[in-house]
Order: sequence, then structure tokens, then C-alpha cells
Amino acid sequence: MNYLQVVQVLRRTPGGSNFDQREQTSSRAAKPFITSHLMRPLLLLDIDDVFCLNRPYGGYDVAQKEWPSDLLSLLWHPPALDVLEPLVFEFNPQIVVTSSWLRLMLLSSIEALFRASGALWLANGLHPEGEALQASGKTRLDAVDGWLARHHHGEPYVILDDTLSGTGLAGSKHDRAGRLVMCRVDIGLLPTHAERIRWALGTTLR
Repeated sequence: MNYLQVVQVLRRTPGGSNFDQREQTSSRAAKPFITSHLMRPLLLLDIDDVFCLNRPYGGYDVAQKEWPSDLLSLLWHPPALDVLEPLVFEFNPQIVVTSSWLRLMLLSSIEALFRASGALWLANGLHPEGEALQASGKTRLDAVDGWLARHHHGEPYVILDDTLSGTGLAGSKHDRAGRLVMCRVDIGLLPTHAERIRWALGTTLR
């Protein structure tokens, strides 16, 4: 996928939406599943202040028609990916995007962005229903609870979010159950978070 193709797939236009639907169908049909998706744990994943610190680029830069030449190489925070990537390979979770980036682009555009930026392990892990869009006037907790009510089948899960956009999550039942990791704004995911993520992904619900 070259630069112009990436820009095309990331634009939320009528033509882009049709392209997104075709891309979503073809790419997911080709994904290998190591185990049944009903048995794999769930990773409900925010983007901003988890593994994108908006220094120098973030979601609004991605949504622009023209990109700086170094956007794909500088978009993600490498130390956060260094924490997350081995956990994804260890547990093979189904990834559900909870980010406000879903207001700027389609899920299949985010998948294309993961692929174009070299984070294939995120793209390949996306859940078939991997979009938990937060509705206007609702909290992130509302979005997470709504998605889980529709799609959760008892799998272990963990929620990775941040203290600014993760509204309602602190003190929730997910937090009390040890299934929430809240990253600090401008800091992102840290090695100290790995133990809780590993426990949540590997521990069945009681």
C-alpha cells in the first residue's frame, strides 16, 4: 500500500466508505484465527494517550487530506508498543477499538492505518465487530458496557484507556475486577502496566 492508497482509504467520503466496506470484507476473510474467536480474550483498546501521545502527530493529523512524509513512522509511541506487542502475541486477543478516532474515520480505515504503519499485529487482531463507538453525550463506560452486552461471551478481557477520555471507567465494575488499565495523559502505556494486562487476559471471569 503506497502513500496515495493510504490517504484514499483513510478519507471518510462516500467513495471512501464503499472502499472501506470492500477492504473490511476481504482483509478479515483472509485473517488466520489461531483459536475460535469465542475463546480468545478481548482487548478493548483506546488509542490517544495509550500508544499515541500526539507528539508530533495524532488522529486529527491522520484525518487530513495531506500527510507529512514522516507521519506513519512517528504516529505511535514506541515504548508503549514495546509493552503491548508481546502481550498481543502471548494471548492473541481480539481487539476492540474504543477510541474517539472512530468519529474521524471508519474502523476499516484504522485497520488500514495499522497495516500501513507496520502494526500488523494490531490489524490482524481486530474483532469482527471491533468498534465500540462512544455516542454523543455518553461516557466511555457506556460504550464499553454496550459493546460487551452485545458481543461478550464470557471471555477474559481487559480495557486499556486513559484518565482523560476514559470517562466513567475509574471505579467501575471493570476497575474493581482488575480489568482496567488507565494510562496517564502524555505518558501512555508503561511496563508497569504489563502485569495487570497479563492477569486480565489470562484469567477467566468468576
